[in-house]
Amino acid sequence: MANDLTTMQTEVWGWTDTDSERLPESYITRITNGIIADLSRSADLLFNEFEETITTAADDQDYPIEDLTGKFSRPFSMWYTQDNGTISRVEYVSPEEFEKRYQNSDGSGDPKHYTIFNNEILIGPTPDGIYSVTFKYYGFPADLAASTDTNNYLAYAW
Repeated sequence: MANDLTTMQTEVWGWTDTDSERLPESYITRITNGIIADLSRSADLLFNEFEETITTAADDQDYPIEDLTGKFSRPFSMWYTQDNGTISRVEYVSPEEFEKRYQNSDGSGDPKHYTIFNNEILIGPTPDGIYSVTFKYYGFPADLAASTDTNNYLAYAW
């Protein structure tokens, strides 16, 4: 089982009965990254689920996607835990629905809805304080580059 890029390269050379001169490391790296990206695009697998905690700020509705660990693909779920321990789900709505609900709203409160628009996560109503919101999403693992690089695909799938 491949658990890092070097092990994957060695296994590919064994499977193809070749070596690094005939099939350079850089080719195997590009092929591996391409396969992982294709799998991540075509299937919602545990290997491409990511979970982040977003700490909201009072009166701040926008949170940049580029701050996330994995390259964002699509939302999965969002929730936060209230002070009394109750878990509150934050429901995804389309950008159009979000705009209808919150565009002209001066109100703030507990997070109830979220959407993705213009490379940002928008939370509505605008949070009235600090919340630790858990956001699960499907994404693409970072490309493998260094020989010791690994990700969930190499660690668990191959």
